[in-house]
Amino acid sequence: MNKKNRYGALVTLYPFLESEKEYDTKNMGDYMQTIAGMQYFPHIDEYVERDLISDFCLHENSSIPVKVIMNAWWMWNYKKWPPTEIIDPFPISMHISPLHFEEMLSGEGLRWFKRNEPIGCRDNATVQRLQSKGIECYYSGCLTLTLGQTYKPVPKCSKKGLCFADPYIIVPKTKIQQIKAFAHAILAPFTIYTLCKKSYFSRSGYNNSFPFRKHKFLKSIMIASAFHRQYSSFFSNSILRKSEFISHVKIIQKRVDTNTSLINDADIMLRHYQTLKLVVTSRIHAALPCLAMETPVIFIDNSNVESESWNANRLDGLTNLCRCMQLSEKGLTTNDEVLMNIHKISYDIPVFENKEDWKPIAQNLIKKCVEFVNAE
Repeated sequence: MNKKNRYGALVTLYPFLESEKEYDTKNMGDYMQTIAGMQYFPHIDEYVERDLISDFCLHENSSIPVKVIMNAWWMWNYKKWPPTEIIDPFPISMHISPLHFEEMLSGEGLRWFKRNEPIGCRDNATVQRLQSKGIECYYSGCLTLTLGQTYKPVPKCSKKGLCFADPYIIVPKTKIQQIKAFAHAILAPFTIYTLCKKSYFSRSGYNNSFPFRKHKFLKSIMIASAFHRQYSSFFSNSILRKSEFISHVKIIQKRVDTNTSLINDADIMLRHYQTLKLVVTSRIHAALPCLAMETPVIFIDNSNVESESWNANRLDGLTNLCRCMQLSEKGLTTNDEVLMNIHKISYDIPVFENKEDWKPIAQNLIKKCVEFVNAE
C-alpha cells in the first residue's frame, strides 16, 4: 500500500444518516458517480460523506491528507461546506445546484473555490454560475463518461435486450387527461395489461402525483396507459411487452444498506447496462455510462421537468452528447437524423452508433484525473 497518499470516495447517504426513518430512497446515479471517481485510485481508505464534508475526519491517527475527486451534485446541506483541510480536493465534474448556490459561494465557501481554481464543471450552467462570482472555471463534462475504463465495451453481437431506465412519463392529473388514459387502455388492452404486471408501473414513486394512489391496480393501468400513449409512436407493442423496466431509485433500509452495499448495487446495474442492445432513459447517469460502455442509448428529454427552478439547466452540455427524443403528451419527437431514419422499433432492435462527441471530453477527464492521483 502506498503510504504517501490516502484516497477517499465521495458517498451520499445524507440525510438518511441523521434521519429517524427506517426506510428511505436513494438515486443510484449518485453511486455511479462514486464509482467513476474510485476507479482512478489504487485503493480506498475513507468514505467521505458529501453533505457532511466539512466534518470529515480520519478513522485512524494520520496527518496525511485524503485525495478526493470532487465529482458530484453539490449539495443539500450547504451548512457543511466547504471541505475540511484534511481533504486534498480535485475539483472536477462538479455541479453546483442553484438550490444553495448563494450560500455555497459566499464567505469561506467562496474562498475555497478561489484557492482551488480552476474548477471543472459538469455542465455549462455551473460554468456560468461560477463565472458570475469571478471564479476561474471550465466545462469538464461528467466523470461517468470515463466508466468505460472499468466497464469495457462488450462485442455488439453479445448485446441483447431493450431496457427502459426511468423514462419520463407525463402522469395524467386532470380529469380529462385521466379519461383519455383510461380510454387509451381500450385500444391496446393486452400490451397495457402486460405493462401493468411489471412492478415499475406500480412503484411508489408515482404516488404524490396520482389521484388513485390507494388503488394499486388502477394506478398501474393509468401509468401504463399514459406511457403507452406517449411511447407507442416509436416503440411497437411487441417491443414494449418484451422490454425490461428498471428504476435508479432504490429503497434503502438502515443497518442493511451501507455505502459498500450501495456501491455494489450500482456496480451490478452498470454491468447490466454493458450487456444491453439498447437503453432508453431519462436518467443522465444511465445515459452517460452507456456512452462510455458503447451501449446504444436514447435519452428522453422533457423540457418542462428540467425547467424546475432548483433543477434548471443541470443537463446543459450533457444531453447533447446523446441521441435524444423529446416527450410531450402527444408522444415522442426527434430531430436526430439517425433516430428519424429508424422510424419505429418493431420486431428487431436496430443497431445504431452513439454520437462520438463525448470521446474527447472523456479523454481529457482521464488525463486530468490520472495527473491528480499521481501528483505527490
